[in-house]
Amino acid sequence: MTTEQEHAIDALRGANDDLRRTAAELEAQRTVALFQEARLRAVVQGASDGIITFDEVGLVESFNGTAEQFFGYSADEVVGNNFSMLVSPQHDQQHEDYRGRCLELVNKKVIGTPTEVEGQRKNGETFPMQISVSEVQVFGRRLFTGIVRDLTDRKRVENELRTHSRAWSSMSNGILITDPTLPDNPIVYCNRAFTTITGYSECEALGRNARFLAGADRTQDAYLELRRAIKEERACHVVMRNYRKDGTPFWNDLTVSPVLDDDGRLTHFVGVQVDVTKQRQSEEELRLAAITFQTNDAIIITDRRTKILRVNRGFMRLTGYTAEEIIGKTPRILQSGRHDRAYYKRMWTALLDEGLWEGEIWNKRKNGEHYCERLLITAVQNTTGETTHYVGIAQDITWRKEAKDRLRRVNERLAEQSLALKHANEELQRSNQELEQFAYVSSHDLQEPLRKVSAFCTLLEQEYGDKLVGEGKTYLRYAVDGADRMKTLIQDLLAYSRVHTKGNEFMSTNIAETLARVLDHLELAIAEAKAEVTYDVLPTVMADETQLVHLLQNLIGNAIKYRGEVAPKIHIGVERQSGEWLFSVSDNGIGIAPEFHERVFGIFKRLHARDEYSGTGIGLAICERIANRLGGRIWVESEEGQGATFYFTIPAAQSVPLEGVPKNEYHEPALAETY
Repeated sequence: MTTEQEHAIDALRGANDDLRRTAAELEAQRTVALFQEARLRAVVQGASDGIITFDEVGLVESFNGTAEQFFGYSADEVVGNNFSMLVSPQHDQQHEDYRGRCLELVNKKVIGTPTEVEGQRKNGETFPMQISVSEVQVFGRRLFTGIVRDLTDRKRVENELRTHSRAWSSMSNGILITDPTLPDNPIVYCNRAFTTITGYSECEALGRNARFLAGADRTQDAYLELRRAIKEERACHVVMRNYRKDGTPFWNDLTVSPVLDDDGRLTHFVGVQVDVTKQRQSEEELRLAAITFQTNDAIIITDRRTKILRVNRGFMRLTGYTAEEIIGKTPRILQSGRHDRAYYKRMWTALLDEGLWEGEIWNKRKNGEHYCERLLITAVQNTTGETTHYVGIAQDITWRKEAKDRLRRVNERLAEQSLALKHANEELQRSNQELEQFAYVSSHDLQEPLRKVSAFCTLLEQEYGDKLVGEGKTYLRYAVDGADRMKTLIQDLLAYSRVHTKGNEFMSTNIAETLARVLDHLELAIAEAKAEVTYDVLPTVMADETQLVHLLQNLIGNAIKYRGEVAPKIHIGVERQSGEWLFSVSDNGIGIAPEFHERVFGIFKRLHARDEYSGTGIGLAICERIANRLGGRIWVESEEGQGATFYFTIPAAQSVPLEGVPKNEYHEPALAETY
C-alpha cells in the first residue's frame, strides 16, 4: 500500500469519527428538543387558561386541556377546523374583525390586546370569554396563540356586586367597606347614604381610615371598643359621637362585621351606620324631663279642661296634698281667696293668646296655711296647634315675700332713723359751729384782759419788785406765771378751733421740705437735747402744709420733751399701703402705758404734773383733729419705758409716688449730722 493510500484511509477514518460525533450531537439535541416539547406540552396542557394555536387562515393546530373544559370539545374535534367554531355565530363578524386587527398588529410587531367575546360550547351554550392573541414564529411559519379565559364566574360576581351596590346605594343606612389588608385599613367603598349622613363625598372618603369621622374626640369608650374589635377581627356594635364635614356632631349607631374568605382569612370589614341624633336628642329630652319632674320645684300637669293628671313630689311637699288626693281635681282647690276674678281672667287670657303665663300667686295648703309661689304655666300643643295639656312649674317664695316685707319695714324704720340722724347731724353741726365760734370769740376776747393782767403784773414787778418781800414776791410770781399759762392755753384753744374753720386748701406738698421747716423751728430744742433725727425718703401728697407742719412739730417736739436719760433718737418713717401713706414718728423716750393710748388724744388730758413736763394737754388733740381733716387717722403704739411710735395716715390718691427708692433702703439719716 502506497503512502497516498494510507493517507486517504486515515482521512476517511477521521471523517467517519466526525460523522459519528455529529450524529451523537444531533441525537442529543433531538432528545433535548423532545424533552422540551414534552415539557412545553405539559405546561400548556396544565395551564389554567385555555391555549389555542391557529394559522393565518384560522385553522386550529393545538387545543389544550383547559380549552377542552371551556368549550366541551376534545382536541381531535377542534384541530384542523376553523377557530370560528368556538365563537357564537352572532359574534362571527366581530371575530373576523378582531382576527384582522390581530394580523395587522402582528405585522406591526405589536401584541394584540385582550378583548371580550361570547364563546360557544359544543352543546350550543354561550358564555363570556376573554381572548388575547399573539404571534408565534415556528420554522418560518406565522402562527397565532390565543389565551382564553372563561369569564362566567367573574361576570356572575360582577353582576352580584352591581346588584349589591345598587341595593346598598338605595339603602337609607350608611354602608362602608374597609380593607384591612392595605395600610391603615382604608375605606374602599361607601354608599350614597354614607355621603348624605357625613357630608363627605365619595372621593373625599375613599382611601382614608374611618377615624376621620371621630375628629379629635377619640377618647370615647365606644371608639376604644371599636378599635379593640378591629384589632381582634370580630364584630361589634357601638353608638359613638362623630362629626360631619361642616363640623357639626351627630350620633352614629355603627355595626361593624368582618368578612372572611373560604380559608377563614380576613379580607374586609363592612360597617352599617345609622344617624340616631334625633333619637338621642329625644332620649336626652325625656331624661331631662324625668329629672326635671323629680326637682324640688312643684310640677303639675293638667288636661285642656284643667283636670289634674299628674303631680310630682315637689308639688306634694308644697301643698300638703298626696297625689291620690289631688289627681282628678282642678287647681281651684288651692285658691286662697286673696285674688279677685279679674286676676284669674288675665291669667287665662294670656294662656289662650300666648300659651304662657308667669307671675306670683297666693295659694292655700291642705292645712289652710297660705303660701306665695312663683308660677309658670305653659300650654302644650299637638302638631295641629291645638292645646292638649297645661304644665305648671312653681317655686315657693313665701319666705322671700316675708323677707321682702320685713326688709321693707326695716327700710322704713331706717329711713325714719336716717332722717332723725340727719336732723341730729345738722343740729350737731350747727352746735359744733357755734362751739367753734364761741371758742374762737371767747379765746379772742379773753386775750385782751389777759394782756392787761400780764402787762400790769410786769409793771408791778418792775416798779415795786424790789419793795416786795416774802409772800408778796411769791404772789406776784404766781400771777405772772398764771397769766403766761393762760395765754398759752388760749392760743392752743384757738389753734384747736381753727383746724376746720381756718384751714387752707389742699395742695401738692413735699413732705421732705415740710419736715425741713419743722426741724428748723425746733433747731434749738434739738441742739439742747442733743437729739438725733433721721427720716426715710418722703413722698409728695395733697395736704394743708401749714397744718402738716403743726402736726409734725407737735409729734417731734413731744418726742424731745418726753425723753429719758439718754439723748433722744427720733425717726420719721413712711410706707405705702393700699390707698394711703402710713407715716410714723418713733422715739426712745419714756413711753406711754397701753391704758393711756386713747386718753392722750383727749383735750386737756395730761399724764404728768405741770412741774414735771410743761404743756396744756391739748397738743395731741390738735394732731388728731388735723389728721382727721387730712382724711386719715392717728394712733400710738408704746410701752412704758420703751419709747413710743405715733402713726398717722394720709390718702395716697393724687399723691406723687416714691420713684426709684426701693422699700427698706431709704433709712439714711440725712439730717443726723446737722441736728
